[in-house]
Amino acid sequence: MASRQIVLKSVVPALVFGAFVFTLQAADTNAALAVKARISAAEKQVREKNYGDAEKALLALEREKGLDDAAKSLVFRQLMVLYGAKSDAAKRAAYARKIADLPGASVQHKTEALSALAAMCNFGSRFNGYYMELKLSKKDLERMEKEELGYRGELARLNPSNAAIHIALGNACIEAGDAARAASAFEAALTMGKLSDIQQGDALIGLANAALLKGDRAAAIKHCRDLVGRNLNTAQRYGTNPSAQAV
Repeated sequence: MASRQIVLKSVVPALVFGAFVFTLQAADTNAALAVKARISAAEKQVREKNYGDAEKALLALEREKGLDDAAKSLVFRQLMVLYGAKSDAAKRAAYARKIADLPGASVQHKTEALSALAAMCNFGSRFNGYYMELKLSKKDLERMEKEELGYRGELARLNPSNAAIHIALGNACIEAGDAARAASAFEAALTMGKLSDIQQGDALIGLANAALLKGDRAAAIKHCRDLVGRNLNTAQRYGTNPSAQAV
């Protein structure tokens, strides 16, 4: 009888603790579902161009206490989408940076955020801002070029098997005059499986450009011959044709 009482005394607290843990887990699950439901509602409002209500709901959600990094990332991402729809580049960039700096944000969310930030300071953005809109200084160009390289490098680190991201890094390095880093990025892309014809062409013409930056004309010709010899279909409606460039 005494031994039975001892067993009961040890089992009951364990059962109570287990029930307590289960209750906490259920509460966390319900809270996460509630956050996702509110974000989904705001997402619908953005699609319907009801930007004012969407912004109000998302900013209220952002101010709530106790959100974990995963929930914060969802909120920040939807705010990034909202401000993109409103063509508010400054606020879109601000929330993209918040996602990029958030330790617990998913690779997918960080990739979206960093890609958006890189696009805001890429060669096209710099060209338009300096030559077309006349609103950027040479110091702005230098800063933006450096920022793009940082974003592209982080994207490549987060996505080591994504050929498109490595090719984009290589192209940014070519524009910045960093031949060695560009070649490394293009070579990494070529080692990846299931490359499209366009990706193979972009990587090989990138290697040729990197070789020319180094002053190695023979290596550039070698990469061009490699590209032509592969008989790739690299014609595209928009953008350059790497195979035609290599001829």
